[in-house]
Amino acid sequence: MERRIKEAEGKKPDRYTELPVDFTRMVKQVLETNFKESFDTLAEKAGHKVTPVVSGRIYPNEILLAVSLVYEGTTRANSFYCSMDFDPNASSPKADDLLGLGVDAVGALLAQVLEEKYLDSLARGSLSALVDSGLKLPFQWTSVKFEKKTVHMRVDAANLELDGAADDFLAKHDPDFKALEEEDEALAEGKFVTGKKRGDH
Repeated sequence: MERRIKEAEGKKPDRYTELPVDFTRMVKQVLETNFKESFDTLAEKAGHKVTPVVSGRIYPNEILLAVSLVYEGTTRANSFYCSMDFDPNASSPKADDLLGLGVDAVGALLAQVLEEKYLDSLARGSLSALVDSGLKLPFQWTSVKFEKKTVHMRVDAANLELDGAADDFLAKHDPDFKALEEEDEALAEGKFVTGKKRGDH
């Protein structure tokens, strides 16, 4: 999952924690409820069930939320990202507030993409197929004013479910990966919301 805020050249990558499993499960259920008709229609047109996969990370200076619409039985997906500046030591906004804002922003973008007039194009190809339909999509990080706050949005064709499986494989087979995970947890403790550790289910 590509983040928006890049580390300085030569600097070690920032540590992060995954979003809590309870949170990602709740967002998935909300999306499945709110977009059920659109998901069903898209699945019928594409010939594959469409399932939202929710993930994200909390970094020391950024919260990243991602929703991937995965076409089951294929490696195909369309992913939607929201990045927000974050200071874990600030009194506000808290991580929970930013996550709520991110969910609303991604939901608003999904509502546009899943309009009935775009479903045929989406079912036939990637998000780029929608550009010819007149829909403007942020294929690079783009600052957007949403609910009087600035968020940063991006879309691509990455399959976040496959990315997660790769991280799980590393967690189970690379001893250094486990050691780094434990360091991450120690650094994160008490600073912001923590979720499942990389490699946990």
